[in-house]
Amino acid sequence: MCSRCVRFTDEISGTHELCMVNRGSRTEIDVFPGMPLDNPLQGNVVDICPVGSLLDKDFLFKRRVWELKGTPSICPGCATGCAIRIDHAENTVYRLKPRFNPRVNQWWMCDEGRFGFKYVHDKKRIRSPLVRRGYETTTPNWKDIPEIVRFRLEEHVREKGAAKVVAMLSPFMACEEAWLLARFVREVAPQAALAIGPVPMEGEDQLFPVSAKDDAVRFTILKEKCPNRRGIEMVLQATGGDLLTFEQFVERSGKGDFSAAWIVGGYPKPWVDKNAAKIAENFELLILQDMFENELMAGAAIVLPSCAWVEREGSFVNAAGLVQVFERAIDPPHAARPDGQYLHEIAGFTGLYTGERVRELMAESLPAFAKAYTPPELPVHAH
Repeated sequence: MCSRCVRFTDEISGTHELCMVNRGSRTEIDVFPGMPLDNPLQGNVVDICPVGSLLDKDFLFKRRVWELKGTPSICPGCATGCAIRIDHAENTVYRLKPRFNPRVNQWWMCDEGRFGFKYVHDKKRIRSPLVRRGYETTTPNWKDIPEIVRFRLEEHVREKGAAKVVAMLSPFMACEEAWLLARFVREVAPQAALAIGPVPMEGEDQLFPVSAKDDAVRFTILKEKCPNRRGIEMVLQATGGDLLTFEQFVERSGKGDFSAAWIVGGYPKPWVDKNAAKIAENFELLILQDMFENELMAGAAIVLPSCAWVEREGSFVNAAGLVQVFERAIDPPHAARPDGQYLHEIAGFTGLYTGERVRELMAESLPAFAKAYTPPELPVHAH
């Protein structure tokens, strides 16, 4: 009878589904008739229940909580950039929990972010690199990938010129990965164009409590469903040169302005529309870096598996311009490698990739990355 869950629906979500019914020893928590608890923040009532009376059916009986390891991270579900904790064991993610972040999400997270991680363990993910030359397709060793990529791109630049190269960076990339790729492409092809991938939008921004305005807003779910558009834009602006939107990239590729392209996907949902699917036939050299197969893969000369954010480390820049760090929680699927590691090697660096090391290099031209924001640590009480 602490009424935390009732207060949450009154004060935070503003949806008022829960109430206390009956009196005395018969008092209990219930919903109002015809008002099921299904608001976009309803998973938070499980987090705040101190006695475990409210449970998460998605996690129930899946794993003992004391067997889980928690890794601090940032939710990639939208541009809000909520601080979260990834609870995992034996290389499997079991649940996501919010972390306290006074500058972004307080103690909360939305259900879309909380339950939207299932694609991480999808068996349809690309797991191995592929290289095509003519009709022959091979699966090379990872240690050979940097040499293969560099050779093929340099060969193309010698034959067609640097201005015929374009790279599309995904808003699901970490800032460090984007910087490494942009740096490499501009090193091999100084006149190459750089573009940002499609920015998924769904519905409208949702403010909580419902109907709240200005300072009364306690939580926001943004319609921009990617974590790092602003970070990618910062990297692109720092590189200068020819910068394109996704629409400009597709249009110019369709006209044949480019003969070589490096396209980064990494989207949890299908992202290649009809117009984008047609551009592959215009590239003599296409390097595709993605998590799932799509219409561009058949025309790609080199395919590199992209990892989910739980398998990588780096930083995202949220809608408010805040640089936030996320850590690697689990290993990539068999035969895959974290994007940051192979991009680190392709860019000419040696040794183990770490986000902190790359941010130090980035800070020379991007001062915002000199120090990323870290939320204050609070005791965690799992139940």
